[in-house]
Amino acid sequence: TADTQAIADFFLLQREYKEQRKPLTVKRVNVTGRLHEVFVHYLRQPTRNYFLKIFQTIVYIDREKPAGHVLVFLTSVEEIEGMVHMLDSSQSKQTQIKLLPLHAKLAPEAQNLIFEHSYERKVILSTNIAESSITIPDIHYVIDSGYVKVKTFDSFAGIDKMCVVPCGKSSANQRAGRAGRVTDGECFRVYHEQGYNSMPDRLPPEILRIDLTNVVLKLKGLGIADILTFSCWKDLTKGISQKQSTCSTPT
Repeated sequence: TADTQAIADFFLLQREYKEQRKPLTVKRVNVTGRLHEVFVHYLRQPTRNYFLKIFQTIVYIDREKPAGHVLVFLTSVEEIEGMVHMLDSSQSKQTQIKLLPLHAKLAPEAQNLIFEHSYERKVILSTNIAESSITIPDIHYVIDSGYVKVKTFDSFAGIDKMCVVPCGKSSANQRAGRAGRVTDGECFRVYHEQGYNSMPDRLPPEILRIDLTNVVLKLKGLGIADILTFSCWKDLTKGISQKQSTCSTPT
């Protein structure tokens, strides 16, 4: 989700500069969607293996909860494939469930399977693509790992790398909201409530995390000689140096 206040502040500063700092206002319009009540469950104790906890929670929902499809947030294709294998090879399933992976590398035809009607309980194993990009109907249960895989620039090695990091509160709330689109739902967060409280409100935007070499060259090619005075870059350079030092090793 976009940080609308930061965007408004940026345009306000630009207009004040161009109009000799005359008092101006930038209006924001918020359109809130309808959301049913979502009951959020936390772990009583933190876990060192959220992957196993997600598996156990899927089995628990399948055994104990009324009919309704399940949306599971994992961090990568590898985790999705591992969970599919773990569920397929498990003998603990007592009812029939339909396992559906969802990630950006899937062909459109495979992604569209999540929208097909099914009398079986669908368990959709997804990356954060289902967080806001896609709205899946009839989701009653969400299982949130609390993690996301992001691209960061390692300033020591000089390369981009993928890091698994805790998601922000805004992402956790977006994930929980997937369970309340059509009726009341439940969100199972496989982390302690204190873990949620310690999350940042949102993760730094990608422009503060990745290698900007190509962006700089593009701007140079467009005829912008002084990159550091280009609008919106002055504040970003502070964040870039900070994030490169804190994300130099994956967590």
